[in-house]
Amino acid sequence: MKIRCVCLRTDKLAELHHFYGERMGLPLIGDGSDGFALKIGASELAWRQGPAAPHHFAFNIPSALYASALQWLAERVPVLPLPTGGHTMHWRAWNAHACYFRDPAGNIGELIARHNLAERHNLAEEEEPAQGSRFLRPRSDGTRFDPFVGLQGISEVGLALADVGAACQLIEKSLGLPVWDAGDGVRFCAMGGERGLLICVKRGHAWFPTEEVLAEPAALQVTFAGAEERKLRLPVPGTDYVLAVERARN
Repeated sequence: MKIRCVCLRTDKLAELHHFYGERMGLPLIGDGSDGFALKIGASELAWRQGPAAPHHFAFNIPSALYASALQWLAERVPVLPLPTGGHTMHWRAWNAHACYFRDPAGNIGELIARHNLAERHNLAEEEEPAQGSRFLRPRSDGTRFDPFVGLQGISEVGLALADVGAACQLIEKSLGLPVWDAGDGVRFCAMGGERGLLICVKRGHAWFPTEEVLAEPAALQVTFAGAEERKLRLPVPGTDYVLAVERARN
């Protein structure tokens, strides 16, 4: 199932409006005194004023445009370094490459190219960074990344949980989301699919690639597009996670 909409709270509404709307140049589709919304491909990312904790979310990008997307990101914000060095993470088990950034509210965003979704594997070994180089070289055809079309949708949202195993069982039963990556079932489990994942982690887990941005509960709503209407209100300390499936729009 695809993620249709994510609604997050922030106590830095003006800063995020400037960051995403002006600095990153993402399309605004809703703007008001109490919040705003961004068009992320087939998804919507909405921000509302309120108590917050750092979130994690990821945007899918085309496999063929990973290098130019990384360059586009680096021209606008600092790309977070990996613990092992460099700026591109190769998630071999997921057949994906990803890079990361931090917004003014401390949220950890990710651009991820999932090669299973592409017609062919467009990020060849020879395109990976040479020793000592900072970023992947842009593709030789000179393609420039356009976020209006290159950001395909929100594909991950992080959930900080006291009991990962119990929460994942409830999510699977209530919403019909399957386990995508079982992890250890205690500190990590990913539910859903490559176009819509709930990244379930133990509360206090550091959001990759940082060591200091810790997962803590904060109000959020995630809506998936699916064939059957379902809804789950998942209690967490101080708030609830509201997770829903809505029928796909015609």
